[in-house]
Amino acid sequence: MKFLYLKLDPFGADACKIGITSKPDVRLGVYQNSYYHGSHTATFDYLWVGDDKNINNIEKTLKTQMGLSIQKEGRGHSEWISEPADVVLNQISETIKGYRYKVFRATERPVTIYNLDQVIDKCKKMVDNN
Repeated sequence: MKFLYLKLDPFGADACKIGITSKPDVRLGVYQNSYYHGSHTATFDYLWVGDDKNINNIEKTLKTQMGLSIQKEGRGHSEWISEPADVVLNQISETIKGYRYKVFRATERPVTIYNLDQVIDKCKKMVDNN
């Protein structure tokens, strides 16, 4: 089970970070390291789940499709897409549909370390049933 996530810029810019992880607790912890929890709680604002192959492929496809909106290369930069969330969400939705990736929306609300366990339980059921 692997996850595709979309993070909104915590400072309000019209940009989103797209990434994948098989260890969402570790990834959220890494993001939280940069901020005091009283100022900002690290989130996956949107989260999808699937098997390794489908998640790896959709990330590669999305980066190709959104390539012109990725302004910098290199570690930590190539995941930032300088487009509003609604544009990126629409692209993700259209890509899942068009390529028929077996990727499922995990939750309707942001995921934090505080609700991650419940989301993972739900995701296991989704993946097992499909």
